[in-house]
Amino acid sequence: MSKIEILKRITSYYINSNDFNGIPYDEIKIEYMDLNENMLKTIIVDLIKEKKITLNYTINPYIKQYNDFPITQQISVLNNNTIKQICLYPTEEHLTTTLEEIKYSDKPFTNMLYLGKPQLEPLFFEMSILNDYFNESGYHINVISDYSGSIAYNYKDRCKKDKILLPVFEFGYVKKSKEKVVAACLRHLNILSVEHQSKWMSYLITGEECQTVYGGYHNSIFGEWVENASIYEAFIEELFHINEMSLKIFGERIFKEDFKKNRPEGFRPLFIPNKKNYYEFVHVLDNMMSENINIAFFAEVQAVDKSTIQLLDEWLRKKVRLLDDKDYTDIINPFIKVGIIKQELARGINNNHFNKEYISEQRLLIKETYESIKKVRMLFADHPAIKGYKIPDWLNRDNLIIF
Repeated sequence: MSKIEILKRITSYYINSNDFNGIPYDEIKIEYMDLNENMLKTIIVDLIKEKKITLNYTINPYIKQYNDFPITQQISVLNNNTIKQICLYPTEEHLTTTLEEIKYSDKPFTNMLYLGKPQLEPLFFEMSILNDYFNESGYHINVISDYSGSIAYNYKDRCKKDKILLPVFEFGYVKKSKEKVVAACLRHLNILSVEHQSKWMSYLITGEECQTVYGGYHNSIFGEWVENASIYEAFIEELFHINEMSLKIFGERIFKEDFKKNRPEGFRPLFIPNKKNYYEFVHVLDNMMSENINIAFFAEVQAVDKSTIQLLDEWLRKKVRLLDDKDYTDIINPFIKVGIIKQELARGINNNHFNKEYISEQRLLIKETYESIKKVRMLFADHPAIKGYKIPDWLNRDNLIIF
């Protein structure tokens, strides 16, 4: 039995399967029963070393999710019988050098799978791809998490199973410039029509090294949780703990709401960066900050004809001794800034023109306001009345996702 014949069988199984599947090792053993297993393994090891086939032994070995495992690891798994379910695939290198017929020339992402690319490795696209769907009445962009979403049809007469166009996309960034981008995997891009594959292909980013933010996209596919939390999640968590500590120390909450159980719509990164959406975000942020300050908390401060920000400023200067004036303004100024931006944006808020500048403006604003809120929490944490109060470890880490 020739090595070439086994390679052809593995290749044929892959390119003719319904979902670009690998052939199970147990099936190969049955088909080539005239070979003893040691001889069969020798042939397979040779093909692995020649980079003509690759083994997948993940939880779901029947699709090639990621780039190939190291050759030495593949050989060890095969020879030591440490994993029961193993599937064999032709390598991308073998397929691109031997396949003559391009079956999917009009479907570029399907063709990538045909040529052996992994199904769950993300490809990266310009942010404006989402704006295309946003501006078409037949589509709707759904929010899954702060950094992931899906694209659905708006047609009410469609069957429920047919309403999703793209099940999951995630946000990422260009490593060098930190520019925000969209990430989607071939497994989902493959199901798009010829028209939609062509559209997405026109926004594909090449020649730039990109990275996902590792949020909802990863969680949506694998049902796992990653350590890095969103700065938006952290913001709400800070409000919650500030109020809990405030109640213990002063018998009154400093904020009317912490929004932990009713997170406001729009308090998330911009999916479509335009003036209207940015204004809505700033408006929500203002409602969570200055408009959320509880006047009843400031019983010892004369509240007549004073804004909530003035009350907070006076209370801090009266009750908390800090090193210099900057320590106070670092807390107060972001509250003021949000209100000023809201007033400026209120003029012409129906402007839906796509503008990536709003992404960087939002990123800066949420970072400044989060630092302000965090400083309040840290001031309260020093009070003897809450000795032993536990703050989640992740809230004190420096790896919050801000993109």
